[in-house]
Parts: sequence; C-alpha cells; structure tokens
Amino acid sequence: MKKVTHNDAKKYIYALVSMYFGAATVIWGQTKNVFSCPLIVLTEGTVVQHYKPITAMVNAVPVDCYEQKMMVQVDLFTEGKDITGEGMEGANENTAVNDMLEFLAFVNSAKGTAWLGMNNMTVITGAVLNLTGIINETEWEYRAMTELEVTYITSMAGYSATIYDDGVPHFENGMPKYDKEGYSLDEQGNRLELLPLDEDGKPIYPEVEHTPSGGRSQDLADSTAGWFSEVEINKEENNGLE
Repeated sequence: MKKVTHNDAKKYIYALVSMYFGAATVIWGQTKNVFSCPLIVLTEGTVVQHYKPITAMVNAVPVDCYEQKMMVQVDLFTEGKDITGEGMEGANENTAVNDMLEFLAFVNSAKGTAWLGMNNMTVITGAVLNLTGIINETEWEYRAMTELEVTYITSMAGYSATIYDDGVPHFENGMPKYDKEGYSLDEQGNRLELLPLDEDGKPIYPEVEHTPSGGRSQDLADSTAGWFSEVEINKEENNGLE
C-alpha cells in the first residue's frame, strides 16, 4: 500500500481542490500570499493519529501503520454572479453556497472518489455554511465554508520508527535502502548505485537526519529489536524420543 504522509495529504487535498476550482486562486491559510478573486483558502485543522498502530514484520523489520484523520476547512470567497442588466444595476447574486455544494458533488463523484482512492485517501464531506453575513471586509462580497474529514494511512519503519533499523536506512514499507554489498536499492529491491566503502570494504551507510524540529538521533537509528526471520533447528535423539 502506498504510504501517505501528513504533508502528502495536504498536497493531495490542495491538488483536488485546484482540480475543481481551476479558475480560482487556491492557497493554504496562515501563509503570506498574493491572491486574486475568486479565492479558496484551505486551513488545516485537528489531526488525529490512532493511538495503536498495526505492526507488520517486513524483512525482520517492524513497520507501524497508523490511520490518521485531518480536518480541512475550505473557505470560498467570491464576488458572486453579475446580474446587471436584469433590471438591476451594479448587483451581484450570492452564489457562494451553490458553488461550494457543486464542489462537494465533484469530491463525491466517481472521478473524485477514484482520484482519492488512487492516492490511498478518503474524504467525508460536511455541511456548507453561508458566512456572508459575518464578513467585515469590503474586498469580498460573499463567503461560504465547509469542512472535509480526510483519512489516510501512514507508516514508519524500524524499531524506533525512525526509518532506520540497526543503523541501516529503510523505506516506509520496510524495504532496505541498501543491500549488504552497499548498493542502493529502490522500494522494489532493484539495485541502483554503489555506496562508498570503508577500509574493510564495508558500506558506509548515511547517518540519520534530524527532523526540522530536531527530532531523531543516531542512537535511535542504531537501535534494533533483534528480530530474526530464520532459525536453524538441530534434531537430536533423546533416549529414543523425538
């Protein structure tokens, strides 16, 4: 199964919204952007990771799979539909709620569902709120809001869930990034390039990288559970009994 990180989920939701609102500006909120009308603002809400992973052993390496749910608020800002010429001068119709409902119909359509499934995600749509009456700004006339519940599966490999096990880097699916001879591998185990070797001819594996917030350490990367996938059994006679 394809792993989806939290950052991947945000990129996929942005791509899904941009796929539908092709003529609008789509941005993530709480960022510095220059935008124009119409505008779609995405705001990341609460993220809940299931407290207990499903753990599988892949090549004697533990792989923890977590279900994660993220709430995404979608705000639509629009000037509405120009109805000048229908007996009204300089008037715009409020289409924010209708436009948002049609977007949710796209998310739940066969195409939207298939696209989300291709990226191993599901989305539950919610109610649409007309927030036009509480807008204090004069730049926008109409606004509607809805929330999406986004569910995806993420995974981490290694005894310490650092994508390392016994100092060897792994992919999130538990496949090693290098073989014993020092060749780098892809996620299917195909050889790519040879690592530098030390004086004894052993591959020099890359050290763990800290997260941007300073997380992970080499000591954690070097830890291992000591799992084994094969065992040799010697059968000996014991007073004629087996």
